[in-house]
Amino acid sequence: MPKVHLQHVPISQLIPDSLPDRRNRLLEKGKHLWERPDWKVYHRKGAFSIEKLMVEGDPIPLLRARASLGSSVNNVADYVILDKAAQVDWDPTVDQVVEWAQEGDHRVFQIPCDTGRIPFLPDRDFVYYEGYHHAPDGSLFSVAESIDATQIPALGNSIRGSLRFIMRNVIWLGYDACRLEIIWQTDMGGRLPINQVTSGSAKSLANEFVHFQQKFGIFKR
Repeated sequence: MPKVHLQHVPISQLIPDSLPDRRNRLLEKGKHLWERPDWKVYHRKGAFSIEKLMVEGDPIPLLRARASLGSSVNNVADYVILDKAAQVDWDPTVDQVVEWAQEGDHRVFQIPCDTGRIPFLPDRDFVYYEGYHHAPDGSLFSVAESIDATQIPALGNSIRGSLRFIMRNVIWLGYDACRLEIIWQTDMGGRLPINQVTSGSAKSLANEFVHFQQKFGIFKR
């Protein structure tokens, strides 16, 4: 079974509004969130840390992480962001990706989340828009959010969760050096305690970064 399934639905059937406007709004949101001074260390794994941010009026926390890696922007961006088959390799909760639509730097995906490993907890799936901005120096900026796509059936017996906001940036630092930046805000839906979901998400994010550091090496100035 292929890791990535292509559906080739016109993206306008799933997102009727302006794609550049959606991407630019999310890029501005990511920049604003990243620059906020009130991020707090939430989880540590060795010398690596995950930070948490609470936004007034929103009970779902945001998580962020960053690391400088000893590989090129293209290598890291392909593996972490663009090649969804690679995500199946580094994300243990994902065993397939459905690409529903693509138009230029705009794509719509559906992914499962294997929460069923916890007894009596149904799996989740997510349908989301992802947009990209390529900077002149080669840096890649990626933003994503769930979309209301009731016409897309859930994967298996899963229930639909919400990717409230995802940002993945790969910033050029040199020929064989870049910085990976991630912000992650996920609503799993249902009656899961927020603290439990946040703790699990932080551990997953930390494990991903450890994997990326092992694969690409750590760049030290």
